[in-house]
Order: sequence, then structure tokens, then C-alpha cells
Amino acid sequence: MQKILKFEGGWHGLHDYAMVGNWRLPSEQPYPSPPPDVGGIPEGALRSVLVAPFDDLDRTARIAGAHADDLAAIIVEPLQRAVRPKPGFLAGLRELAHRHGALLVFDEVVTGFRLAYGGAREHYGVLPDLAVYGKALTAGFPPAAIAGRADVMATADPRRKGSLDYAALSGTLSGHALACASERALRAADSARATQFALELVHRGIFTLPGTKLYLSLAHTEADVDRTLDVMEDVLRVIR
Repeated sequence: MQKILKFEGGWHGLHDYAMVGNWRLPSEQPYPSPPPDVGGIPEGALRSVLVAPFDDLDRTARIAGAHADDLAAIIVEPLQRAVRPKPGFLAGLRELAHRHGALLVFDEVVTGFRLAYGGAREHYGVLPDLAVYGKALTAGFPPAAIAGRADVMATADPRRKGSLDYAALSGTLSGHALACASERALRAADSARATQFALELVHRGIFTLPGTKLYLSLAHTEADVDRTLDVMEDVLRVIR
């Protein structure tokens, strides 16, 4: 089984197998085989990817059924950017994947830990076979994570090296020391003082939401940043 089914507009990275069905209109060529989004994508990669319309379970089922003998997995952003899944869509994908002997993969690089501590799996109550996490996992630092069923994860067991049953997982920045140390420190953080910190910022004219991240914007000037840092320094003196 070699085909992966993804959804129109679903973003799964900048690589050959993902650069289809994102930026160009699939209407130029019918589902499930729209043209690539950019030049240089090999035909072999295109033949391995099926594209279905997000939130259309009936059409997705027809596409999956037509390629059931070669369908390895269905990958989806559970919350596709700003588009919520219709009630029953994700559960339907799970049933559809398992019916055809394929895996259901949640790409939670964006949604993981934002929708809930357990990500989209917890929020929507649908358990995928594999899930990938990043960004929100370490507030933008390099590490990412893959989670899933024990039998699927076992394919990356180093003891399988040397056989075609082994799926290699590696990365230059895996286990990035700073991010791992920051995740450990975060578990011991004083949440009450963090809330107090945010409230003191608000009292001093720096708007933020307690318990959330502090995002910068292109609308912020150097003067805005300098003033914010000055106020933060003042607040830290107060809450020690």
C-alpha cells in the first residue's frame, strides 16, 4: 500500500508528497489527482497522493473506496487552519481508514495542546492511529513529537535496523537541549505568579491575556518593544 489521502488546503510541510492540493484549484483537474502546487514535483510523488475535499465525508469515502487496495493512510489537520470539521467527520475518517486497512494520521503541529491538553484527539473525541506535534509543543523551538499505537510506533524500534520492517526516525535537532530543558522547567513553573505577572502588565497598560503566550506583531514598533520590556522589568520587581 503506497497511497496517502490528504485534503484540499491541508498543510503538511514543504516536501514533494505534500505540495499538491494546497495552492492551486483542484477544479483544473478533478479529484483526487489535482496538479502540483509548484514546479519540480516528481510524477512518482504525485501518483502516491490522493486529494479529497475537506469536510466532505461522502466524496472522501468514494475516493478511498476506489483506491482501497493501495491506501496506506489518511492524513488530516483535525482543525484545518480556521475551518472546523463538521460533526462526525473525523470519526467518519477513522471508520473509513480502518475499513480499508489504512491508518488515520492527525497532523497536530498546529492544533496540538491548543485545542486541549490532549489536542484534537481529546477535543473531538477521536483517536487517530498516529499523531504528529510541533510548534505549540515547545513554543517555536525545534523539537517535535510523534505519538501513536504501540504496534505502529514499534516500526521505528532501532532493533529492527537492517530490515525492511524498520521505519527510520531521526533528525538533527531531535532532543534539542534548550527546548527539552524549557519543557521540564515549565512543569515546575509557578502558574499563580505567571497570572499575577500578566495582570500587572495589564494594570500598567500592556494588554495580555493571563495564561497565554505573548505574541509580537509587525504593528509593534521598536518603541513599543522597549516600553514593554521596561514595564516587564518593573513588574518582575513587584512580584518577587
